[in-house]
Amino acid sequence: MRFPHVVLLSACALMWTATLLAQSPNGVLNGLVVDPSNKVIAGADILVMNDVTGVKYLGKTNHDGIYIVPNLPPGPYRLQVSKVGFKTLIKPDIVLNIQDALSINFTLPVGAVFETVTVEGGASMINTTDASVSTVVDQTYVKNMPLNGRSLPACGSCCGGVCCWPPISA
Repeated sequence: MRFPHVVLLSACALMWTATLLAQSPNGVLNGLVVDPSNKVIAGADILVMNDVTGVKYLGKTNHDGIYIVPNLPPGPYRLQVSKVGFKTLIKPDIVLNIQDALSINFTLPVGAVFETVTVEGGASMINTTDASVSTVVDQTYVKNMPLNGRSLPACGSCCGGVCCWPPISA
Protein backbone atom coordinates (compact mmCIF):
# COMPACT_ATOMS: atom_id res chain seq x y z
CA MET A 1 0.00 0.00 0.00
CA ARG A 2 2.85 2.38 0.79
CA PHE A 3 4.72 1.79 -2.50
CA PRO A 4 2.00 3.32 -4.78
CA HIS A 5 1.93 6.48 -2.64
CA VAL A 6 5.69 6.93 -2.89
CA VAL A 7 5.59 6.42 -6.66
CA LEU A 8 2.69 8.86 -7.02
CA LEU A 9 4.43 11.54 -4.93
CA SER A 10 7.68 11.07 -6.84
CA ALA A 11 5.89 11.42 -10.18
CA CYS A 12 4.11 14.59 -9.02
CA ALA A 13 7.36 16.11 -7.76
CA LEU A 14 9.06 15.34 -11.07
CA MET A 15 6.23 16.96 -13.07
CA TRP A 16 6.28 20.12 -10.91
CA THR A 17 10.05 20.39 -11.29
CA ALA A 18 9.78 20.12 -15.09
CA THR A 19 7.10 22.82 -15.09
CA LEU A 20 9.29 25.17 -13.06
CA LEU A 21 12.28 24.64 -15.36
CA ALA A 22 10.16 25.67 -18.36
CA GLN A 23 9.52 29.11 -16.86
CA SER A 24 12.56 31.03 -18.05
CA PRO A 25 12.74 34.75 -18.90
CA ASN A 26 15.57 34.12 -21.37
CA GLY A 27 15.27 34.68 -25.11
CA VAL A 28 16.71 33.24 -28.32
CA LEU A 29 18.48 34.72 -31.34
CA ASN A 30 18.42 32.69 -34.54
CA GLY A 31 18.62 33.15 -38.28
CA LEU A 32 20.10 32.16 -41.61
CA VAL A 33 23.50 33.11 -43.02
CA VAL A 34 23.90 33.10 -46.82
CA ASP A 35 26.35 34.43 -49.40
CA PRO A 36 25.43 36.96 -52.13
CA SER A 37 24.19 34.14 -54.41
CA ASN A 38 21.81 32.93 -51.64
CA LYS A 39 23.82 29.77 -50.91
CA VAL A 40 24.05 28.83 -47.24
CA ILE A 41 27.29 29.39 -45.36
CA ALA A 42 28.07 26.49 -43.04
CA GLY A 43 30.45 26.96 -40.13
CA ALA A 44 30.17 30.74 -39.86
CA ASP A 45 31.15 32.05 -36.42
CA ILE A 46 28.41 33.77 -34.42
CA LEU A 47 29.27 36.10 -31.54
CA VAL A 48 26.51 37.64 -29.44
CA MET A 49 27.67 40.20 -26.87
CA ASN A 50 25.59 41.80 -24.13
CA ASP A 51 26.26 45.56 -24.35
CA VAL A 52 25.72 46.11 -20.61
CA THR A 53 27.54 43.16 -19.02
CA GLY A 54 30.04 42.36 -21.78
CA VAL A 55 29.18 38.64 -21.57
CA LYS A 56 29.82 36.85 -24.88
CA TYR A 57 27.80 33.95 -26.27
CA LEU A 58 29.31 31.92 -29.11
CA GLY A 59 27.72 29.83 -31.82
CA LYS A 60 28.20 28.47 -35.33
CA THR A 61 25.95 27.94 -38.30
CA ASN A 62 25.04 24.34 -39.06
CA HIS A 63 25.26 22.65 -42.48
CA ASP A 64 22.01 24.43 -43.49
CA GLY A 65 23.42 27.87 -42.60
CA ILE A 66 21.15 28.22 -39.57
CA TYR A 67 22.38 29.53 -36.22
CA ILE A 68 20.64 29.40 -32.85
CA VAL A 69 21.91 31.13 -29.72
CA PRO A 70 19.56 30.14 -26.85
CA ASN A 71 19.28 31.19 -23.20
CA LEU A 72 20.10 34.88 -23.61
CA PRO A 73 19.04 37.04 -20.65
CA PRO A 74 16.92 40.08 -21.60
CA GLY A 75 18.96 43.15 -22.51
CA PRO A 76 20.75 45.00 -25.32
CA TYR A 77 23.00 42.95 -27.60
CA ARG A 78 25.27 43.20 -30.60
CA LEU A 79 25.52 40.30 -33.07
CA GLN A 80 28.62 39.56 -35.15
CA VAL A 81 28.81 37.04 -38.00
CA SER A 82 32.13 36.11 -39.58
CA LYS A 83 33.62 33.50 -41.91
CA VAL A 84 37.01 33.33 -43.59
CA GLY A 85 36.74 34.71 -47.15
CA PHE A 86 33.77 36.94 -46.27
CA LYS A 87 33.41 40.35 -44.66
CA THR A 88 32.46 40.37 -40.99
CA LEU A 89 29.01 41.81 -40.34
CA ILE A 90 28.04 43.43 -37.04
CA LYS A 91 24.42 44.16 -36.12
CA PRO A 92 24.27 46.51 -33.09
CA ASP A 93 21.30 47.73 -31.07
CA ILE A 94 19.41 44.45 -30.73
CA VAL A 95 17.06 44.60 -27.74
CA LEU A 96 16.00 41.22 -26.44
CA ASN A 97 12.98 41.32 -24.14
CA ILE A 98 11.64 38.58 -21.89
CA GLN A 99 11.15 35.29 -23.81
CA ASP A 100 11.81 36.92 -27.19
CA ALA A 101 12.71 34.75 -30.15
CA LEU A 102 14.26 37.08 -32.73
CA SER A 103 15.18 35.88 -36.19
CA ILE A 104 17.94 37.93 -37.86
CA ASN A 105 19.23 36.79 -41.26
CA PHE A 106 22.56 37.81 -42.79
CA THR A 107 23.97 37.95 -46.31
CA LEU A 108 27.76 37.95 -45.97
CA PRO A 109 29.50 39.82 -48.80
CA VAL A 110 32.66 38.32 -50.25
CA GLY A 111 35.71 40.21 -49.06
CA ALA A 112 39.04 40.18 -47.35
CA VAL A 113 39.44 38.38 -44.05
CA PHE A 114 39.78 41.55 -41.96
CA GLU A 115 37.03 43.69 -43.50
CA THR A 116 34.18 44.54 -41.14
CA VAL A 117 30.80 46.00 -42.03
CA THR A 118 28.49 47.43 -39.35
CA VAL A 119 24.81 47.07 -40.24
CA GLU A 120 22.97 50.21 -39.13
CA GLY A 121 19.51 49.43 -40.50
CA GLY A 122 17.77 46.33 -41.66
CA ALA A 123 14.61 44.36 -41.33
CA SER A 124 12.47 45.10 -38.32
CA MET A 125 12.64 42.52 -35.58
CA ILE A 126 9.06 41.28 -35.65
CA ASN A 127 8.05 37.88 -34.34
CA THR A 128 6.81 35.99 -37.40
CA THR A 129 7.16 32.49 -35.96
CA ASP A 130 4.11 32.35 -33.68
CA ALA A 131 1.12 34.39 -32.56
CA SER A 132 2.32 35.24 -29.06
CA VAL A 133 1.54 38.67 -27.68
CA SER A 134 3.80 40.29 -25.12
CA THR A 135 4.33 43.65 -23.48
CA VAL A 136 7.30 44.79 -21.47
CA VAL A 137 6.18 46.89 -18.51
CA ASP A 138 9.23 48.89 -17.44
CA GLN A 139 9.67 51.78 -15.03
CA THR A 140 8.96 54.46 -17.65
CA TYR A 141 5.79 52.66 -18.79
CA VAL A 142 4.43 52.59 -15.23
CA LYS A 143 5.36 56.21 -14.47
CA ASN A 144 3.53 57.47 -17.58
CA MET A 145 0.30 55.56 -16.89
CA PRO A 146 -2.67 57.43 -15.40
CA LEU A 147 -3.01 55.09 -12.40
CA ASN A 148 -4.06 55.85 -8.87
CA GLY A 149 -1.47 54.15 -6.66
CA ARG A 150 0.50 52.46 -9.47
CA SER A 151 -0.72 48.97 -8.58
CA LEU A 152 0.78 46.06 -10.50
CA PRO A 153 -2.56 44.31 -11.27
CA ALA A 154 -3.83 47.56 -12.81
CA CYS A 155 -0.72 47.72 -15.02
CA GLY A 156 -1.28 44.17 -16.20
CA SER A 157 -4.90 44.84 -17.10
CA CYS A 158 -3.75 47.55 -19.56
CA CYS A 159 -1.73 45.05 -21.62
CA GLY A 160 -3.25 43.26 -24.58
CA GLY A 161 -4.47 39.72 -23.99
CA VAL A 162 -4.64 40.04 -20.18
CA CYS A 163 -7.80 39.25 -18.25
CA CYS A 164 -8.14 39.92 -14.53
CA TRP A 165 -10.67 38.07 -12.43
CA PRO A 166 -12.30 39.36 -10.36
CA PRO A 167 -12.32 42.67 -12.25
CA ILE A 168 -10.19 45.43 -10.78
CA SER A 169 -12.31 48.32 -9.57
CA ALA A 170 -10.93 51.82 -9.88
